[in-house]
Amino acid sequence: MSTETWVDDVLSKLKVRDEVEKKDSEYYLAFKQLVEKLLSKEQQHHHHHCQSNTEEEDETPFSSKSPSPSTILGIEKEKVPPSTKSKSKSVQQDKLKDNISDNDAATVVIIKENHQLRNENEDLITNLNSITLKNEKLEFIIKDKDVRIGKLEKLVSKLQKQIEHLSIEMKEKNKTIELINDENLTNQIQLNVLRDRIEKDKR
Repeated sequence: MSTETWVDDVLSKLKVRDEVEKKDSEYYLAFKQLVEKLLSKEQQHHHHHCQSNTEEEDETPFSSKSPSPSTILGIEKEKVPPSTKSKSKSVQQDKLKDNISDNDAATVVIIKENHQLRNENEDLITNLNSITLKNEKLEFIIKDKDVRIGKLEKLVSKLQKQIEHLSIEMKEKNKTIELINDENLTNQIQLNVLRDRIEKDKR
């Protein structure tokens, strides 16, 4: 793998990571907007419900623009203790407030957890990218060493063949030398024999 190819591969993987983070950011933003809409609807519902209860409590059987019979007769209205119905409405309002408060708290917890998970996810992605880069560097080094080892193995094989060839040549030359030595020895013997004959003939 060449250096340019390795760099292009790394840039490609970083681009994929950025696209994934961008998608996560879009999901987080959509989730946040959804939570804000839910909170807004809860508040509107609570406000509308409180207004309805207030209007119901203000209305009485004699509530109208015309004077009531007690006013006409000059009789003061006696204070009526709160009815069971109004108490029930008050309890329902308190429960609704508690529910809204619980929902708000749960929403805050969800947002915090989501934010924490997002941070952890970003840390994991960063660590993963770092490990990926290190692995790619190691792979590049290993491949480079493999190429060098392959070249050295080829060179060793070539040298071994040359050594074998030289060994064969040396064996052949040794045989030739032996033959020459044998011939020299034979010639020397023949020469000695001839000398002896010559000496005898002289006598």
